[in-house]
Amino acid sequence: MARAGEQIESVAGDLAGRCVDDVRYYTLTYGMTDEPAWDHGTAHVADYGIDLITSEGTTGITWTQYGASGYGLRFSRGPLLDGLPRAEFCSVAREPPWAAVLGERITAARVCWLDVTSGEREAATPTAVALRFAGGISIAVVCGSWNGPDRPVFPTGDDIVILWQPGTLPVLAPFLPGDLLGS
Repeated sequence: MARAGEQIESVAGDLAGRCVDDVRYYTLTYGMTDEPAWDHGTAHVADYGIDLITSEGTTGITWTQYGASGYGLRFSRGPLLDGLPRAEFCSVAREPPWAAVLGERITAARVCWLDVTSGEREAATPTAVALRFAGGISIAVVCGSWNGPDRPVFPTGDDIVILWQPGTLPVLAPFLPGDLLGS
């Protein structure tokens, strides 16, 4: 695994054992409505990224360009605030699915890599991270473009999509392992 892959796995792995105290979604300031821009009922779409805030520190998750193959997840130790001059953010700790895991320990963080072919080149792209919690709940943070509640997320797009309902995974993210959110 290349150095970037090792860094991604390391930062994601550091989440295991931490308890989630708060979660922030970042959205870009366009198309504002009365409803939260991120709330789509079956999934949340934070078009720029999220911060997982724990007493041990904050981990930011957003998207970044991966060659000609599109976008993939980028993890940072620390909040995304510094690099987002035009983004707005809000706490979603009291919203599903986060309200159910607030204060719960993350037992595992699994990065899902997707092989993407662009022309003659194939590259492994970090497309999702699955967070499993002590209470048996799993939440997936996916890099992809939202296409609606009945159509698959386009993998390697420039949104961050949060999925937590195992039954919706085959429809919304058929490119990911079926056991990503458990059964």
